[in-house]
Amino acid sequence: MGMVRLLKKHGGLIFTVAMILLGFFDLIGLLPSSLDLLDKVLTSGLLLFFWWRLKLTGFMFGKDRKWPNVVVLVIFYILVLPTFIGFTPVGQGAQIYEDLTLPLQGQEFIYNGQDMFYELGMPYDMYLAVARDEAVTAKQYNIALNNYFLKSKIEMWTLLIGMLAIFAFAIIYALRKRYGERSVFHSLVTLFDHNKKHWHKVSGVKSGFLSALIKIMLTYFILFIVSQYFFGLINQWFIVSLDKSLFIVAIIFAIKDLDKSKSKALKSIGSIDDLILGKVRDLFTSTKHIFLGFGFLLIFHYLSDFATYILPYVFGVAKDPFYFCKLTGEICQAGNVVSSAMHQPLKMLVSSGIGLFLGVVSSVGLIALLLFPIIVAFFIVFKLNLKKVVHNKFYVGVIILFFTTTIAYFLVPWITQKSILVHTAGIYGVDFVTKPVLDAAIFSPKISILLIVIIFFLSFFSWVRKIGKYLTTILFLIASIFLGLFVWNYFISSFTNYWPIMVQAFKHPALMGSNLTSSLAVSSFLGVVTALTLLTLLVLDLLFYLGGFVLFVYSASSYMIDNVVEDLISNASIIIWSLIILLIPMAYILFLERTGSLSIFLSLIMVLATFLVFTVALWKKMVGKEVRDDFLLSVLVTVFVYIILSIIGFFLASFNIISLDTFNFIVPVVMIVVFFIFMKIFKMTISFAIKYIDVVRFIEVFFIGLAFALLFYIINEPSGFITLPAWPLLILFAALIAFAEELIFRFIILRMAEKAFGYRLGLVVQALIFALIHYISLSLIWKHYMQNGIRFFGLWIVNGFPILFFVYFVALFMFGLVAGHYVGKSTGKAAFRGNIVYAILIHFIANAGMLLMSLM
Repeated sequence: MGMVRLLKKHGGLIFTVAMILLGFFDLIGLLPSSLDLLDKVLTSGLLLFFWWRLKLTGFMFGKDRKWPNVVVLVIFYILVLPTFIGFTPVGQGAQIYEDLTLPLQGQEFIYNGQDMFYELGMPYDMYLAVARDEAVTAKQYNIALNNYFLKSKIEMWTLLIGMLAIFAFAIIYALRKRYGERSVFHSLVTLFDHNKKHWHKVSGVKSGFLSALIKIMLTYFILFIVSQYFFGLINQWFIVSLDKSLFIVAIIFAIKDLDKSKSKALKSIGSIDDLILGKVRDLFTSTKHIFLGFGFLLIFHYLSDFATYILPYVFGVAKDPFYFCKLTGEICQAGNVVSSAMHQPLKMLVSSGIGLFLGVVSSVGLIALLLFPIIVAFFIVFKLNLKKVVHNKFYVGVIILFFTTTIAYFLVPWITQKSILVHTAGIYGVDFVTKPVLDAAIFSPKISILLIVIIFFLSFFSWVRKIGKYLTTILFLIASIFLGLFVWNYFISSFTNYWPIMVQAFKHPALMGSNLTSSLAVSSFLGVVTALTLLTLLVLDLLFYLGGFVLFVYSASSYMIDNVVEDLISNASIIIWSLIILLIPMAYILFLERTGSLSIFLSLIMVLATFLVFTVALWKKMVGKEVRDDFLLSVLVTVFVYIILSIIGFFLASFNIISLDTFNFIVPVVMIVVFFIFMKIFKMTISFAIKYIDVVRFIEVFFIGLAFALLFYIINEPSGFITLPAWPLLILFAALIAFAEELIFRFIILRMAEKAFGYRLGLVVQALIFALIHYISLSLIWKHYMQNGIRFFGLWIVNGFPILFFVYFVALFMFGLVAGHYVGKSTGKAAFRGNIVYAILIHFIANAGMLLMSLM
C-alpha cells in the first residue's frame, strides 16, 4: 500500500526522472543496444503527448473535437509506421539484405528503372558470393530477403491504407463539420480568395456541390500536407535523425512541470511549450504567415541534417548508423563505418598545426553558414529588433569572426553537399561528403592562412562605419545560397526517388500491386492509387522544398531589408551588387566548362534565384521610396533569363529536340516577351517615333552601324554558334537580336540606370552591363581568341594573353555607349528624346553587316 501511495503522489516525478536518466545514458552511449527500441518507443510516447496537446483537428480546421483528434492521430501514425520498422526484428533482418546489395541497388533499380519488386535482386550465384564475403549463410540470407519483402509490403500497405483513410476521413469530416477561422484551412482558402461569402460557403455544411467538392479536396490535401511535412518530419527528426533525442524530449517534458511552480521565473520556463505551440498556431493559422510557417519547417529540416551529418564530423561524436551506414561508398561499407582518415573526426583529419588551424576556422565558418538562417528565423518568429543589435561592438566583432571563418570555409571546403541519387533503404536527401582538410584547400595552406588573416584584419580595422550591417547582409546572402543549394540537392534526390517508381506504377499498375495481392483487379487499383500517391508526394515536395525556400528567403529578406539593408542603399552598393550578379555566372560557367558537371550549372539557378528573391523583396519594400532597386531588378531578371535560356538550349540540343539554329531564333523572342513584362512591372510606355527619323540622322546611324560591323568583323567576333547557311535567315536573325537586345538594354536597363544614377553615369553603367553579359561564357571567348586573331593579320597573343580578348570587351562597351547615346535622355532636353529606333538601326546594321561579311 505504501508503494501504491508513493506512486500516486510522486508517479509523475518518478517517470520524468526515469526518462531523463534513460535519455542521459543513451546520450553518452551507456544504454544497451537491446534497449534501443525502448528508447524509440518512449520518445514516441512523449511526442504523442505534444501532438495531443496541439489538437490537430482544431489546428487544421478550427474546431477541436476529441474523437476526430483520435482518428487523425491513428491515421498519421499508420503513415509513419515505416519509421519504426527499422528498429524491429523485421527491419533489422531486412537491413542485412540491404547491406549486401548496396553496390548493385543503384544500377539495378534507380538508373534502369526496372520493376521494383522483381528486378531489384542479383543472380543467386552472385548472392552466394556476396554472402561468403560477408560471412552470411544462405539460410541467413533467405531470412533477410523474406524480411526485406515483408518490410516492403508493410511500407506499401501503410501508405495505401493511410492515404485511403485520409481520403475517407476528409469526405466524412468535410460533409459533417463546419470549419473555424483560426485554422490552416481558413489560411489557405483566404490566401487565394478574400471574399467572405465564398469562405462561408466553403467552410459550411449545407453548401452546394462545387463548394462541398472544394472543401473535401482541400481537407484531403491539408491532412496529407500536415501528415507528411509536419507530423511525419517532426517524428522522423526526433526518432531517427536526432538519434539521442530521448534526453532532449525528456528535458522538455520535465520543464513542462515547472509551470506549476509558484516561482514566476520557473513558471515562465515551464510554459515554454505553450509558447512554442502558440507560435506554431500563429504561423500556420494566419493567411499572412502560413507559407512562412512551412518555410520554417524547412529550416528545422535543415537543422536536423546539420545535427545528423555535420556535428559528428566537426566534434567527433558518434555517427548515427541508420544514415551513415547506408550511404553507398560514402561513409560505410558493408554496414561498418569506414575507419580511414577521410571519415574520421576533425582532430584526426589534420596532421599539422596549419591543418588544424584551417580545419577549426573553416568548421566555425561552416557552422555559421548553417546556423545564420536559423538565427534570422528565430528573430522573425519572436519579433526581435535586429536594428538594436547591429551597432553593438560585441555583435560587430562576432559578425566579423563569422564572416572571416565563412570565407575560410570556401577557401578550404573540406565538407561539401551533394544529392543522394542511389537510394538505399528508403534514404534520400543530401549527403555531406568530406575529404582531408589539407587536400581540400583551393590554394596552398600557407596562402589560405594568409588570405584569411588579411580578410580578418581588413574587416576588423575597416574604416566603413556600417561594417556590421554590410557583413550581416553579405553573410545572410551567402547563407541563403547555401540553404538554397541544400534545398535543390534535396529536391533532386526526392525526384530521383519517386519518379522511377511512379513511372513503373503508371505503366504497369497491376505489376506494382501484385506484390500486395494476387487479384488482378485489386492489384491494378492499388497500383493506380500508388502511382497517384507518389505523384502527389512529388508535387508536394516541389511546393514544400522549393516553394518553402522561396517564401522563407523572401520573408527573411524583407526582415533584413527593414532592419539592416535599407541604410546601405547607395550608388556604389547598387553598382557593385549588379557587377557581382554578372560575375557569379561567369565563375560558375567557367567551373562548369572545366569540370563538365551539369549539376554546377543547375545550382547556378538556385544562386540567381536567391538573389532574385532578395531583390524582389527589396523592390517591394522600396516602392515609392527608392528608384535604384528598379535598376537592380532589371539587371538581375535579364541575367536570370539569359542563364535559364542557356540551360534550356543545352538540354534541347543535347537530346536533339530542336536544332541550335532554331533555338537561336527563340531566344530573342523570349527576350521581347521579357521586355513587355518589364513594361508592365515598371509601368512604362514606348513609342518608336519612326516619323521623327530624318534622312541625315538615318545616314549617320547607318555609317556608325557599318563601322561597328567592320570592327567586329576585323576582330573576329565569336559567332560560332550561328550556323545559318542562307543570308535571308541571317538578316532575320540579326533583326530579331537587334530588336530584342535594344529593348532590354537601351530601353529598360538604360532608363532604370538613368533614374538611379543620372544620365551620364547611367549610360556608362548600362554599357558595362551590356559588355559583361556578352562575356558570361568567359572561357569560350578566351579559347576563341587563342585560336583566332585579327582577320588578315593572324593571332595577336602577348605572353600567352590574347589581346583581342580585351579588345572585344572594349568594342562591346563602346557599342553600348554609342547606342545608348543615340537613345538619349528620357526627360529634359535631348537631341533624340529617347527614340529607341536609332539604337535598333545601329545594332541591326552592325549584326547583319558582320554576319554577311563572315559568309563571304
